[in-house]
Amino acid sequence: MSKAEEEPDSINFSNIEVELINDSSLWNTLDCEPEDFIKQVITHTLVELKLNETSKKIEISVLLADDEKLQELNRQYRDKDKPTNVLSFPNYDLKPGNYLKILKKEKEIYLGDIALSYTTIYHESIEQDKLFMHHLAHMLVHSMLHLIGYDHEDESEAEKMEELEIKILTKLNISNPY
Repeated sequence: MSKAEEEPDSINFSNIEVELINDSSLWNTLDCEPEDFIKQVITHTLVELKLNETSKKIEISVLLADDEKLQELNRQYRDKDKPTNVLSFPNYDLKPGNYLKILKKEKEIYLGDIALSYTTIYHESIEQDKLFMHHLAHMLVHSMLHLIGYDHEDESEAEKMEELEIKILTKLNISNPY
């Protein structure tokens, strides 16, 4: 197996730092440690995005919150006074085609912040007949792609983003969320 084909578990990811801020006791009801699961999903995503090929420190902050907090953030940063499942706050102005070139110039890489609402993700998982952890993984992958410049403002961009989400989730043994 070539180095590029190695599974993420066999790659040294000591350079990845995920800061988890638990702002809601709802996250404590999960059967697993959210930090371990979130880092695993983020790690797999970074491998697919080829960001594991750098030895630079990569940092991401993840806020585990509820609808009240996400509504507040959504109102403050997007002028939308309603809760949402996930918000992404990129640290760089990246595009899908240029993120590796731009990030290569950085000494350390702080990709940005992700905020997740347990409440909305939980309700969506029930409405969409998905496992909560699978839907959470989808929201993490989706937000990671936003951090490196992917978007879904038009149909073409949305298709590219969805294809990459499906590819990454498939490697995590999670079926197509669409």
